[in-house]
Amino acid sequence: LYHADVSESFITYETQIAKAVTSVCSAAPKFYGKTTLEGRKGLLYQIVEGTTLTEMIHQESVDINGLACRMAKAHQSIHATSTDDLPSMMDYFVPNLIRYGQLSDAGLQNLIAFIDRDKTEKICHGDLHPENVMEDNNGKLWIIDWTNAYSGNPISDLARTLYLFLNGLPLNQTHIEPAERLMREQVVESFIPFYGSDDPRKSNDWDVWRLIILINRCFENIDSERPEIDRMIAEILKSRPEFA
Repeated sequence: LYHADVSESFITYETQIAKAVTSVCSAAPKFYGKTTLEGRKGLLYQIVEGTTLTEMIHQESVDINGLACRMAKAHQSIHATSTDDLPSMMDYFVPNLIRYGQLSDAGLQNLIAFIDRDKTEKICHGDLHPENVMEDNNGKLWIIDWTNAYSGNPISDLARTLYLFLNGLPLNQTHIEPAERLMREQVVESFIPFYGSDDPRKSNDWDVWRLIILINRCFENIDSERPEIDRMIAEILKSRPEFA
């Protein structure tokens, strides 16, 4: 259910996303359309009763490798699907690249051209992390919160997911304790081989996708992450000066 200050245009946008994704992606809860309850507008989804992977990861007897494997396979299944009804990477990424304002005109244009010439059109979740994955009471994994979905190159989506695994901070958390850091690193190192036979981090384009993801992350009200994001952006630009 939406609060009263949510615009009709956003509700329409999320409705379009839900229709597009759930029509082709079996990991997404079914979508049944708009609804109104006690004067509040909302969207009607299939109920998923269960536990988020965030809760499961922090259980004492957790099988990190097993959870990482299942999450990787779920992510892979998303990237095997496509639809014509989601925003393109140009629509999704470029506005924030322009807003960023810290790249030269040449660097910005090179980055936009890099995105524009990539014609891959697979469904990308845009915000896949353990809080957005649920296991229901029958052991099935469901992917929720599709507001950031777009059509594009799965490597861009993987770059976002791996960043969130390693560096994402929940609200009211300002840093990552050493024990949690080790656990996050273990998740990533287990996730990658289960996703596919090739490590995407070895691709020549990996750091460019990371740069795009990091710049877009700057506009998500993540003040606690910003110093590390700025450091990583500077490091990438040093090795890829054509985008600086």
